[in-house]
Amino acid sequence: MLTRVEVREAVERAERRFVDACEGTTTVHWEFQPEGTGSRAWTIPQVVEHVTGANAGILRVLQDVVVSSPRGDRHPDFEDADLPYIFYGGGGPAPPGAEDPVGTRMSRDESVAGFQASMRSIVDWYDGVEIDLRDCALRHPAFGLFDGAQWLLFVSVHAQQHRGQILDVQRACDSAGATTSGR
Repeated sequence: MLTRVEVREAVERAERRFVDACEGTTTVHWEFQPEGTGSRAWTIPQVVEHVTGANAGILRVLQDVVVSSPRGDRHPDFEDADLPYIFYGGGGPAPPGAEDPVGTRMSRDESVAGFQASMRSIVDWYDGVEIDLRDCALRHPAFGLFDGAQWLLFVSVHAQQHRGQILDVQRACDSAGATTSGR
């Protein structure tokens, strides 16, 4: 089981890696429309918008529901070390209310700043919460029961999952022969 400091570090590490992936894009990458359906066809701005929006939703869940949901004798469905693997196999259906991002045409810098603000809000909340989140639990609609700290780890894993998607879009763009000048 990860400590409070290790959970915080996991969120911060995921933020840095996600931002690095975004900052490694060119204008051509940023505007590239991958082939496919659903989330596999998201542009990089759509990916960033999705993660930023999910973070806002998770923060509301943490603030409004998780902290007032005692775990009691229930045990989380995953150990902390298992959480990085929850998206293997697709990750199940999106939670209720999750919508496809529209890909608001913000600049890369504006999009990254919004993502960073969403992560900072979560870390700031975590730093200020006085209860032991391991004593709280709430079922994720797709993955099962998480304790409160695991909800923070989910934020990290979710960002890492979509970081990979950003890198995949970059590779698809490069493979399609699009010019990658214009950083």
